[in-house]
Amino acid sequence: MRWPALLSYVGDNELVFIANQSEWMSDSDLQSPHFDEGDRIIDTDGCLYQPEKSEKGIELVKLEEKYTLEDLVELVQAHMFEQAGATCVSKVGASSIDQLMTIMEALSEYDKP
Repeated sequence: MRWPALLSYVGDNELVFIANQSEWMSDSDLQSPHFDEGDRIIDTDGCLYQPEKSEKGIELVKLEEKYTLEDLVELVQAHMFEQAGATCVSKVGASSIDQLMTIMEALSEYDKP
């Protein structure tokens, strides 16, 4: 698992930026057993993980699937459209997943109260 990562809820365009493992482990919302089977964590390599409840808390089970940069750009565009209703989100792009994570980090800072 390579941090940062994004949490993607099944059936929802919302993405949650997770900066590092420490944030993942310490955030009570992220550690509550509310995940659906289709929810995914996407790391900076595009690897997908399924959050599953265990005796130790919420564990991330690595899946065989992997997202490409193009897949992630589409997710981020859908997220931005959902959040802001901006029509220019189709212009959002990145040359790497790392760069896309930097964009999501900046957006998450903007959304904080």
